[in-house]
Amino acid sequence: MRKNLRLPSLIRSIAAITLLITLSTGCDQNSNQQAEMKKKWLNPNIVEHFEKLGENYSNTRLKLYSPIKFKNNDERYLQNCMEIDATPINSVIETEVDLLLAAKLDCAIARQFIHAKPATSSYLPNPLTTDYLKQFPANVIPSFNEQQERNAERKTLGELNINENNTVQDHVFEILLNDVLSVKITEIARADFNADGMEELMIMTEWVVKDSGDGEGVDLLVIEGKEHKPKIIWRFIDQIDWQ
Repeated sequence: MRKNLRLPSLIRSIAAITLLITLSTGCDQNSNQQAEMKKKWLNPNIVEHFEKLGENYSNTRLKLYSPIKFKNNDERYLQNCMEIDATPINSVIETEVDLLLAAKLDCAIARQFIHAKPATSSYLPNPLTTDYLKQFPANVIPSFNEQQERNAERKTLGELNINENNTVQDHVFEILLNDVLSVKITEIARADFNADGMEELMIMTEWVVKDSGDGEGVDLLVIEGKEHKPKIIWRFIDQIDWQ
C-alpha cells in the first residue's frame, strides 16, 4: 500500500523532469536559431566617420570637419545626414564638391545599413577573396562609352583584361585594367539589404585613369551575394543633385 501511495508523487516528478527537458530543448533550439542570424557588419574605418550612428537615421551625425562654402557666400558646418541629403551639390563652390560628395556617400552608407536586417544565410566568403571578386559583374567599374557599358552588363570582372588583382589590406582590393584604369574596391558593409534573408555586400569603388587629370571617380554599390553570378541590386546616384 505504501508503494501505491508513493506512485502519484513519482508520476509528478517524472512529469516535472520531462517538462524541464522540453523547455531546455526549446531554449537550445531558439539559441541555435539566433546563432544562425548573421550580425550586420560595418567597416570600422567607416564607423569612425560618425559622431552619432544608431537605429534612427534622422539623428545620424558625421564628425565635425571643415565648414562648407556655398555659392551664395554662406559658410556652415554640415553634420546631420538629413541636412546633407537635402543639400544639392550644385549649391556649393567647386572646391567643396568633393567634401560634400564624401559626406553624402557616408550618409548613404548609414541609411542603407540602418534600414538593413541581419541575414539568416550567406554565400559570401568571409573574408572576401580575390577569386570571388572576379565573379562580380563587370559594371562595378565605370564604362566610358555605350559599347563598353553593354559589354559590361554581360561579363564578369574576371572576364576583363585584368593586369593585377591584389589585396591591399583588410577589406581593400586593387585591380589594374588594361594598364590604364586603377580601381580600389573596399568592402563597406554586410547585411540583408533587400529583405530576402540572404547576406548582401556593400562595396565602394574608387577609380582613376592613369595619365589623366580628370579621369577619376567614386561609386557605392550593393552586390547580391549569390552562389554564382552576383549582381548589383543598388547603386548610389548623385547625378540628380546636379540638376
